[in-house]
Amino acid sequence: MNYMNSIELQKEIIARIATITDIELLNSIRTLIDFQKNEPFFDLTPEEESELRLASNQAKEGQFIYQTDMDKKVAEWLSEN
Repeated sequence: MNYMNSIELQKEIIARIATITDIELLNSIRTLIDFQKNEPFFDLTPEEESELRLASNQAKEGQFIYQTDMDKKVAEWLSEN
């Protein structure tokens, strides 16, 4: 087995990535790297970011419903219709 130190391995990986032209594969590699760096998985639009902030603030203020309670409400609604 050929063992490399981290610098050698980084160089090999960079060289191999430099030859890739498949955009889907490159995006997959970026997602994998972002996951390791704890960076966001998604590129959000400003509107999506705003909605997430709003939802987070609502949750902090107690403006939410537990999933089990919502499931019960949906079941009740379905049984009425």
